[in-house]
Amino acid sequence: MSESDNANTNASTGADTERDIFSERTQLKPYEYGEFLDYVEAIRNSYWVHTEFNFDGDVQDFKVNTTPAEQTVIKRTMLAIAQIEVQVKTFWSDIYAEMPKAEVGNVGMTFAESE
Repeated sequence: MSESDNANTNASTGADTERDIFSERTQLKPYEYGEFLDYVEAIRNSYWVHTEFNFDGDVQDFKVNTTPAEQTVIKRTMLAIAQIEVQVKTFWSDIYAEMPKAEVGNVGMTFAESE
């Protein structure tokens, strides 16, 4: 049984209530959105870090085979991408404030960490 299946099983309280992702829930369980936990596992299994790759050839290519104008374009593009990554990380780390459920916070922090 997957973590989300287990979470969904824990969510059965005997009462049929409509879920509201924006209403605060202070207790950890039962999960209302246990299916979200599958995303945590998927991100954790696809995680990579920059140390897994060797960029020496790319750096050398940048220094030797590009013009100053091309280097400027590359630098500005990389800075734009980095800024977008910061914004995405911030979005995911702040999502719990808008959707105060433990499983939403768990997914948000996992996504933020992977950015």
